[in-house]
Amino acid sequence: MRGPAILFFVLLTSCGGGGGSSAIKLEQESVSSQPGNDGGRNCSPDCFLTASDVEKVIGQAVAEATARNINATIAVVDRVGNVLGLYQMSGSDLYVTITSTNEIGAPVVGGLEGLNFIPATLAAISKAMTGAYLSTSGNAFTSRTASQIVQENFNPGEADVPSGPLFGVQFSQLPCSDFSTRFTSGVGHGPRRAPLGLSADPGGIPLYIDGVVVGGVGVISDGIYGLDKFIGDFDNDLDEIVAIAGSLGFAAPLEIRADQITLVGKTARFSDSFVEDLISTPSEVLSLAQLETNGTGSLLAVPGYYAGDEVLAGTIFGAPASGIRPADAEIFVDAEGELSRRFRFR
Repeated sequence: MRGPAILFFVLLTSCGGGGGSSAIKLEQESVSSQPGNDGGRNCSPDCFLTASDVEKVIGQAVAEATARNINATIAVVDRVGNVLGLYQMSGSDLYVTITSTNEIGAPVVGGLEGLNFIPATLAAISKAMTGAYLSTSGNAFTSRTASQIVQENFNPGEADVPSGPLFGVQFSQLPCSDFSTRFTSGVGHGPRRAPLGLSADPGGIPLYIDGVVVGGVGVISDGIYGLDKFIGDFDNDLDEIVAIAGSLGFAAPLEIRADQITLVGKTARFSDSFVEDLISTPSEVLSLAQLETNGTGSLLAVPGYYAGDEVLAGTIFGAPASGIRPADAEIFVDAEGELSRRFRFR
């Protein structure tokens, strides 16, 4: 079955707009563990995002958004949800509209449908956290993967099938939780609460170094916070394309991406956008100082999540500073590395 599996991936990649083996080569080169990549380093398992890594992710995303003449809000988080950088391009939509319009275009009535006062910053953070929280060293999931598995049917749009394996998880992470935490600024022990719950809106991509998931990048540029109700085609989703650009050098290994994994016998989704779809070039990636000088945008404070004065380095997942330390299973700990009073595993 190895041959058909490889052929399937070639065909899948080609559907994104291009060319078989050359497209796979570009995807492989975006993975951080590849020799010669700036993001690649031998650090497993103690990998983490440095401040320069975060700046690179933001710079790459901004370059792609600029090349496409769109304005985006971009968030980068570490493995436990610390916001390491939140950048908003000048002219970006300040708010998003929530929509769950169904696959035939009929409007949904009630619930959160149509709310249009949700800050774009919170949408970007939730997308980034989704990519980080749903991924491990064995599987790389995105917010598009989440969209597939949180809806009322699995697969979405199919009749007479049960709900997705994570149906309703987008309503998780409530403010009243005694487990997830919030903070004012800086990096601390997590996990942090996703401000809008886990996201089903494409544009949240995990970040990896040396095969270790170290965080996520989330992008919102189209003013819509929704989900993909029809997975039988490939979408030209600008949020996702810009997030893919941000992940260059920190991309998930190909063999663990969702589209190489089956769920209850069904193929999972990873992304409808690929490296070959990008139109920006490395020479167009600017530092944050250069971006500030030319007025492209700026870091932005988000109360309860990010101070907005500088990009930050992330924590090492599994070290006490992350809020989680290894044992026979992972154990959540407080800021001093002691067993959390909120949960004790016996």
